[in-house]
Amino acid sequence: MADFIPHEAPVKDIKDLPLLHPGKPAGREDVLREVYNHLRGGQAVLLYGKAGIGKTALAATLAAAYTQPAGGVLWVDTGADQFAALLARVGRAYRLTDVTTSENPVALTGTVAAALIQHRPFIVVDNVTGTAAIKPFVEKCAAGLPLLILSETLLEGPWQPVALPPLEPAAAVVLFKQKAGINDATQDAAIAGIARLLEQEPLPLVMAARGMFAAKQNAAVYLKTLQQVAQSTGGSAAVGTLAASYRTLNNALQGLILMLGATFRGEGSAELLAQISGVPVDTINQTMTILSQLYLVEKFERYGQPYYRMHPFVHEFARNALKGSNRLETLQHKVQETVLAYARKYSALGAAGHSALALEMDTFLATAAHAAGQGEREVANTLLLALTGAGGFVQTRGYVYELLQLRSLGSGSTSAFPAYGPEPVASPETMLADLMDVDDTFDTFDDDFEDDDDAEAARLTTARGFDDDDDFFDDGEAFEDVDDEPAGCVPIN
Repeated sequence: MADFIPHEAPVKDIKDLPLLHPGKPAGREDVLREVYNHLRGGQAVLLYGKAGIGKTALAATLAAAYTQPAGGVLWVDTGADQFAALLARVGRAYRLTDVTTSENPVALTGTVAAALIQHRPFIVVDNVTGTAAIKPFVEKCAAGLPLLILSETLLEGPWQPVALPPLEPAAAVVLFKQKAGINDATQDAAIAGIARLLEQEPLPLVMAARGMFAAKQNAAVYLKTLQQVAQSTGGSAAVGTLAASYRTLNNALQGLILMLGATFRGEGSAELLAQISGVPVDTINQTMTILSQLYLVEKFERYGQPYYRMHPFVHEFARNALKGSNRLETLQHKVQETVLAYARKYSALGAAGHSALALEMDTFLATAAHAAGQGEREVANTLLLALTGAGGFVQTRGYVYELLQLRSLGSGSTSAFPAYGPEPVASPETMLADLMDVDDTFDTFDDDFEDDDDAEAARLTTARGFDDDDDFFDDGEAFEDVDDEPAGCVPIN
């Protein structure tokens, strides 16, 4: 296992963290100080608050300080509330072969604990939904180490809970101005109105700021826009802000949002997304760069390859939009077939395809879990067959436990190694039932950002429709010329 670095490995440079680093959070100095004092005292901290409240941004700020010590930052996305799965991930991070090749990682808890004590990283465990995995991990593996748990809900356990509230009004204005590139106070009153409408929640504020910038509007006009959209979304200002940002996009960018929304984790490599869409990888990267500038996706790298992930809030929005237009099931079927083709393609390459397989292992598990929930267990079995025939991939890269999860999903067992469980069905927002049918009321996106990527983004004027067998991306709702306005588009003055 010496010729590669697992994507779970601790990082010692902030740019290598598996997230879009948003900069120092505005108005969070007191919370940062409180959390840091607990961590410095060797106490695990549970940072909790609703989606979009800024947990990841605060964790990234703390992680920036911890990338310098020798232990670095071990950032783990739980993916499932299973202690054994968490141990397997940490085992891969430190190349603990005994752990990663074991069918029962729990029996080797002491090996994981010894590695963590030896290296002493700052540990961030993200997307924690319950205590089944994290509680024994804190008690048996990470006692006395700086460990930050991110969760939407308050969980009882051997940690110090710290609630993350909305921003104070003044801090909300500062954050909005930072992301909108506003350097004077002439629009402060209108910005304060936007902040009140969005209840001082960081993610909606950032999206609104970038959306306003993209639409080339001032704060007063954009406030009225958000108020109108919020009314059409049943009073949900946060969803209205996301809808406003979405409707600002041209058809090409909207198509990518929907495509990524149809994936089972709201994420994927540029290579996989290119295979789903039939669009060249270069074009995927160019368009995803624009979406990352709008904070609609996160952009980072795994194994030197571009990788993209939606915030759960954005993923739910995209899924609900597809549900509202009765296209979610069709597109998810295409995603499923593409994931299987991807697995077969890179399995056939032997060792040369190992990194590509490791890149999408979470996607394989999520796809198999979704299919099993629909009674389609052959998907898990197809993935199982591909991975076991991939030239020693499972043993070399340390995915024995995940292989057992696939076997469980394929056999229909309900007791051994439950990977993800049936996919929850979200209740669509009222307005999303017909989101795809409403009249366009926003200017199309103008590719006008400060980044050096502007020149690359301009090349999107040559991008055409997705080559899609079911014609989903060829019916005028996805890739078209970037300068074309959607039918019915009325500029806002």
